[in-house]
Amino acid sequence: MENAGADGIELNIAYLPMNIKRDSLEVEKIYYQIIEKIKGIVRIPVAVKIGPYFTSLALFADELARRGADALVLFNRFYQIDVDIEKMAIKSAHPFSRPEEISLPMRWIALLSNEIQCDLAGSTGIHDGEGVVKILLAGAKAVQICSTLYENGLEENEQILDYLKTWMKEHNYESVEQFRGRVSRSQLEKPELWERLQYIKALVGIE
Repeated sequence: MENAGADGIELNIAYLPMNIKRDSLEVEKIYYQIIEKIKGIVRIPVAVKIGPYFTSLALFADELARRGADALVLFNRFYQIDVDIEKMAIKSAHPFSRPEEISLPMRWIALLSNEIQCDLAGSTGIHDGEGVVKILLAGAKAVQICSTLYENGLEENEQILDYLKTWMKEHNYESVEQFRGRVSRSQLEKPELWERLQYIKALVGIE
């Protein structure tokens, strides 16, 4: 890919840790070895696309950056499985992401932005211009869209860009850098809002 003229490479690393005798450190080591081997061969930037299922995601992300990852793509949406209860067989679940799935990558981008030494890209659940703005406000340097293009066609690209331009004009921004990361954890007066895990207050109407 580098010799063909690519400006960068995305490593989509996916490993299902189903071996009960293999601990989390062994699993993480697989990722480190892949990155170190690739970075020892190529000179162009390397982004690593990972899933969210790690024991200590912040520490793992930081270590990926230390091992040479130039960027992290958050997150890989793995193959979804369902069961056909009539045929009693495994089948594929809905293959496309949904807009509400943006919450997970948005939270972690906001938490990790300015905390680790590599760029962050948002992936999964980004279906429209509003989603793009949210991910950029959280601190992403890049945004990936996929499902919405399958469902709505390639013209969705233009609509998303038009929305972004209009939103920036309405808020008096001339460049993305002027608002990137404005709501990241490091920029908020109450950074703990990104760390909240329980629904109780939301359900009873308390902020």
